[in-house]
Amino acid sequence: MNVRIAQTEYRNSGGADRVTTALARCFDAPIVTDIDRDAAVPSDIDTVRTTDSLLSRALARTPIPSEVTDAFVWSRVEALHDADVIIGSGLAPGWYIPMDRQVSIQYIHATPRAQTDRFQEEIDSTAGLAYALGGRVLYTQRPTPDRYVVNSELTERRLNVHWGVDSDRISVVYPPVAVDEFSPETDRTAVVPEEEFYLVLSRLHHLKRIDEVVEAFTDLDETLVVAGDGPDRERLERLAAGSSNVVFAGRVSESDKRALMSHARALLMNTRSENFGIVPIEAMAAGTPVLGVDDGFTRVQISPGDNGYVYERGVEHIKAAVAEFSERGVSWTPEEISAFADRFGVEAFRRNMRRVVDDAVERAEITGDWE
Repeated sequence: MNVRIAQTEYRNSGGADRVTTALARCFDAPIVTDIDRDAAVPSDIDTVRTTDSLLSRALARTPIPSEVTDAFVWSRVEALHDADVIIGSGLAPGWYIPMDRQVSIQYIHATPRAQTDRFQEEIDSTAGLAYALGGRVLYTQRPTPDRYVVNSELTERRLNVHWGVDSDRISVVYPPVAVDEFSPETDRTAVVPEEEFYLVLSRLHHLKRIDEVVEAFTDLDETLVVAGDGPDRERLERLAAGSSNVVFAGRVSESDKRALMSHARALLMNTRSENFGIVPIEAMAAGTPVLGVDDGFTRVQISPGDNGYVYERGVEHIKAAVAEFSERGVSWTPEEISAFADRFGVEAFRRNMRRVVDDAVERAEITGDWE
């Protein structure tokens, strides 16, 4: 069975890239992408380019919406013509129009947010409305794959509501989290404070809503370590000015990340409408409870009182969650919290994806009933 994994702009830097990498290794398949080989593709994975990169770069500089340029670039990709099974990671490869003999599987990390679940919050102009509604109409013209795969039950619901896809055509396969790399017994490193601390580990972007966490801790007698970097860092540092208990660690190495996860009292997850959320599972794999906002898939990952607490959005609610956790703790041991995270591991991902592909191939087989 000749399998190809397709993804646009593979950079080996985010959750979608982790899925693509795991898919390529699971099926011993190359990644078909429109980014050059030097874009940090692991050395054990082959790549094939979709089209002339000059064309991709030229289209990216135009004011044409990405949905239109993706449809143009991906509808016909010769590198996919000899594939028996095509697994697209993300939205762009879904524009490929498969041949009868090809089985198409699309792993959806998120629907277009401004056109779907964030429409009411983000669209506040006539131009924005035209873009969002135009995109919704355009997506009705996409080829329908043999199987949709999504990263969470929340993303499944968005496909139900916004794309009209029935759940019997969707499989939920959680992203591959490297849970085996985390442990409650991880040694300290220099970045880990001597005193007890709470942790935020994230790209510092306004949608992560880290400002609410920082503001909460400026009024608490608890240490907060903010690990990560991004466009919102300067604003967050200004917000914490004068508060010695809020420490910005910047971008940390993988070893420092594991140490911080293991030694933190709890991780705070305040991201807005998270599709899945890899960082909370990494924290749990390290045996660390999670205090998470009652929003997105974060609220599903937490069993309140067992492996963390869920709170309503807002600074005062964050303070209350920290106080409740500080007083009551959680019922699960670090080892039990770590065991809970195993269901989101790489091996579980591989096993479930093989099952999905085998089932899709079997269902696509056309036979005649001559009895």
